[in-house]
Parts: sequence; structure tokens; C-alpha cells
Amino acid sequence: MPGIAGIAQTGRTTTVRRMLEKMAHRGQDIEIIETEAVTLGVIYPPHQAQAAENLKQTHLAMDAAGPGHFASARGDSLLLKRDLVGVVPLYYGNTPQCKTCFASEVKGLIEVTDQVHELPPGHTFDGHKREAYAKIGKLPLLEDSPQEITDELRRRLEASVEQRTEQDGDVGAWLSGGLDSSALAALARQNAQAIGAGHSFIIFLGSGFYPINVLNTIKMVPEVCRIFCATANPLEVIVAQSEQGRGILGVVDGSAPAGIEGTEDIAWRKGFLRKIGYKL
Repeated sequence: MPGIAGIAQTGRTTTVRRMLEKMAHRGQDIEIIETEAVTLGVIYPPHQAQAAENLKQTHLAMDAAGPGHFASARGDSLLLKRDLVGVVPLYYGNTPQCKTCFASEVKGLIEVTDQVHELPPGHTFDGHKREAYAKIGKLPLLEDSPQEITDELRRRLEASVEQRTEQDGDVGAWLSGGLDSSALAALARQNAQAIGAGHSFIIFLGSGFYPINVLNTIKMVPEVCRIFCATANPLEVIVAQSEQGRGILGVVDGSAPAGIEGTEDIAWRKGFLRKIGYKL
């Protein structure tokens, strides 16, 4: 997904670029504009170049994860906005010059401020006032029959899962043992059967879990011949098809390097990896 960052001040292009470069895993291309009130930009992968066009044409920087799931910043007069459910994060604070700054990720924001606030789901912020533009409320009790309610619930679940699994390659689910993941995995199966290459699988990890937590265990499974990648980066799976069937040739893991680490970058990376358990 694209990442966004900005400062409610003109002439801050260099600083905004540094903020975006802290989110280099989101892409290798950067577009920055200045309006009368805001310097804002977006970092994006090549296949999401529309994010840059939207920024230039509408002065709207958007980090979107799908229909209805977004975090955005409008540049004509600063307005931050986050989706109703809170799928996409957005953080803000104030620079030492008391100018509002914002970014998709904390590591982009702390480039310019020690103040970090999360914009709540369903809220907007104009640099002075935070307001709720919508909220999830209770609906009236359904009067349909139990069978009609069941059928409608299944239809909505199937439509949602199908929308999220419209991609090449196998699709898998990491089962927590609860009802939610089990139900979604069962619904996803019918879509995964239509697109997968044989003798392959994908594991998705939930929030708070990292590949290092399970990688060695998976390697020890006798039936596992090869692991293509263990990553949190955007990923492309290269699939070939012959008369016999489909097979995975390899993967494109993340984007091209953004540059060479300096001493401060190395120290920050090692500290972060220790924090999440990658290093002791």
C-alpha cells in the first residue's frame, strides 16, 4: 500500500521526503507537492502509480487498503481522515515550530516530532479540532426468518472473502482456533482451489506475530521442501503454467533498495529488530 506524510507548512519538501523514505518498504517512487497550506507526499510501488496522479490532480494523498479502508490527507486546507473501521493507520503530531505533521507510520512521524497521536477510526482532524464524522451504531433487530438471516450473512461473507482473494497464487489462512478465522478459511477455500499451484501453501500471520516466530518450526516439517520467502513486504508470486499444471517459479519480495544504510540507520534497525524479538 502507498504511504503518506506531510507537514502543514510550505517549503518542507526535503523534510517530507525524509519522512517518506522511512517507509521505503511501501515503494520506491515518491511524489511530493506543495499547496498554499501544506507540503504533502506519497510513497508507492510501481503498480500503484495512480496514488501519485491523484495527489497531483486533486491534492489528496491516500493510503488505501481496499474499498472503504483508507487514511487520507487533503492539501488545499489540511484535513486528515481515517476509515470508519480503522483498518489503515494514521498518526499526527506537532513539529517544534508548532506545525501539524502526519504520517502513515510512526517511524515516518518521529523523523520530525516526539509527539505521536493516533487518529481514531471514523475521525477527521484539521490541525486544531478532531471530530467524528461517522460511528458504528446498533441496527434495529432483524425481523427476517433465521434461515433468511443465515443466507444473507453467508452471502456477505462470501462476497467479502472473494473480494480479498482476487489474486494469482495460493491463498491460505492462519487459524487461531476461534470461530472467525475458521469460518473465513472455509469460505476462502473455494476461491483458493481455483487459483493455486500444486504442492504449495501460504501462511498469513496476524498482528503481533512475525515470520521469525514460526520459520524454524516450518523448516523442520519433513514435507516442506523449500521456503520461497518469509516477509512482511509487498510480494509478487511468479507462476508458470504448462499442459501438466501450474508451478511457482519464484517470488519478487519487496521493492528495489532505496539506498545504503548509514550509522544511524543501522542502529535504528538493530534496535527495532531487538524490540520485536528478531535479535537478542
